[in-house]
Amino acid sequence: MKTLKIIFSCCLISSTAFSFAQDGKDLFAINCKYCHSIGNGTVVGPDLKNVEKKYSEADLIRWIKSSQTVIKSGDKTGNGLFEQFNEIIMPNQALSDAKIKSVIAYIKTQSENPVVTANAVSQQAPTATPKQSALTVILSTFKYYLIAIAIFFLTIIWVLVRVINKLSKALSEEYEKKTVATKIS
Repeated sequence: MKTLKIIFSCCLISSTAFSFAQDGKDLFAINCKYCHSIGNGTVVGPDLKNVEKKYSEADLIRWIKSSQTVIKSGDKTGNGLFEQFNEIIMPNQALSDAKIKSVIAYIKTQSENPVVTANAVSQQAPTATPKQSALTVILSTFKYYLIAIAIFFLTIIWVLVRVINKLSKALSEEYEKKTVATKIS
């Protein structure tokens, strides 16, 4: 019975760790992958492979939440990174400490066990210079917002055209009724 409890506990812990890393994977994909890679070199910001070995968890959390706060505090490492990457501002991340820790856990697992895909090179953002890459990331992100806005406005125009057509039809029918009634009397 004791062995069964130990096995169950190990399974629970490993599944929780996997779930934590999976949450981190999703958060990384949403918030980080456009500017950072894990083991594929510099994109807009630094490669994050083994970042948890270079900096404390507390420092990473502070940086991720607000890099500019860290820079303005006079932190030499933060200012060095900021200058190294052409003073491109990392956006503040409105994530809880737990979510940031899950991203760090994901980065750690990917640093230790990188998953290589057949098209890994094609998925990587251009790495010419950080300024060019930043522009590429900004344009590719806003492209989707612009498409969504265009679809929204086209839908509104379509609805308005239908309303105008129905009102025109109703008005012309009403006008015909009044015209016929006037001719009869």
